[in-house]
Amino acid sequence: MDSLPDEWGWLDELPPSWIKLVGEYVAARSELTIWVAQHDPPKSFKEKYSLAQLGNDNVDSVYRCWLAYSAAFRDGSGRVGTYEDERAALITALQVGIKVLRVARGDRS
Repeated sequence: MDSLPDEWGWLDELPPSWIKLVGEYVAARSELTIWVAQHDPPKSFKEKYSLAQLGNDNVDSVYRCWLAYSAAFRDGSGRVGTYEDERAALITALQVGIKVLRVARGDRS
């Protein structure tokens, strides 16, 4: 990657498959936000709240998995066998999150 600001430097350490997965997650979240904002007819306040809460719950789930993975990786000094379960849980959380966010806006793919 080209030069990144220090606070984003950790992205250089991620495998390309992770960057793709995180990008898909961010895109799915953005697509839902845009879909709600541009929906015709406009969504009711209750519908908007429910969709926003779905997005927030989703982010919370991914974030908690990231914290667990990060702690396991750090505590095990990155040694194989010390963080694989947490990595799998994080990948699953991202994949489920992408699906949930896409289904919420009617995308069944």
